[in-house]
Amino acid sequence: MAIKGKRRSRGGRTVAAPPRPQLVVRRKPVWQRTWFWITIGVIAVIAIVLGVMANMRANDREASRKRQLAAVQNFSSAVQAEFPDDRSVVPPDLILPFPTFRQTIDDLSSGAMKPAAAAANARAVEKAAGESADGIRQIDTASLIPDQYPLTRARMNDVKGLFVQSFRLYQDAANLTLTATTLQGAEQKAVLKSAGDVLTRASLLFQSGNTKLSRTITALGGTFQEVQAPQPSPSPTPTASPSPTASPTESPTASPSP
Repeated sequence: MAIKGKRRSRGGRTVAAPPRPQLVVRRKPVWQRTWFWITIGVIAVIAIVLGVMANMRANDREASRKRQLAAVQNFSSAVQAEFPDDRSVVPPDLILPFPTFRQTIDDLSSGAMKPAAAAANARAVEKAAGESADGIRQIDTASLIPDQYPLTRARMNDVKGLFVQSFRLYQDAANLTLTATTLQGAEQKAVLKSAGDVLTRASLLFQSGNTKLSRTITALGGTFQEVQAPQPSPSPTPTASPSPTASPTESPTASPSP
């Protein structure tokens, strides 16, 4: 009996080798990657540059505001230097030119003031108002407000125009009052009423200019300072010269008897 050999059958299948394990490379975390730190560095540099530029602009704006405020305050001082000495100041920002002139008109109308006294007062107001109008008109706004602040310069020119117009009206009110001193009865009262109306318009124009000037200074972070009218210096009183003291006379000494 033949022994069968151990041979592989022709129809059998071979077992395939298992797949090789693939090499897996673990990626680094984002914060460990080069591009991440480069991006962070670029963002930091941009932030620093923007911060420096913003700070420089803020400093420039602050410096510009201070220069503009100083210019407007210089303009305010120049204008107030031309105001008449006959004025009263009511803090914080109210100035009243010729505060007693309306009372002069009322007293003349009621007969409480004589025409001669009213005429003297009217002449004084007319002279002072004319000098103030001329002085303010001659102020060179361009030399006080730099070219880099055109809006502020235009605003100060408006203020200047309001002040000049107001003092011209004060002049007109004084002229009408002076004319009324030569009239009597109904004619005088009619002229004085016109003088009062003109005086009211003059006061409104003045306060409009003063308010615009004050608000401009306040908007720039400053405080409006009213310039007080110079006080008249008192006339020196003569000092009494010391009376000469009489020198003591020597009493005659008795001559010795011989």
